[in-house]
Amino acid sequence: MTFDEMVAYLLETYPPDRYRGDELMTNIAAEIKAAEARGAITPEVREKVSRHFNVTTSEHGGPG
Repeated sequence: MTFDEMVAYLLETYPPDRYRGDELMTNIAAEIKAAEARGAITPEVREKVSRHFNVTTSEHGGPG
């Protein structure tokens, strides 16, 4: 899955107007982690998607 495909998938699956901020970030972080674990995205795509959604703290399962 490319960066653009992953971003589109996350925006379709978790529209920002339907989720609270912390719930949205938790769900997106879990999806990113699961996608990488199953080999759907590369570590490079994970990094870019995490930065795109500002999922950068370890509490959200991000790279930081």
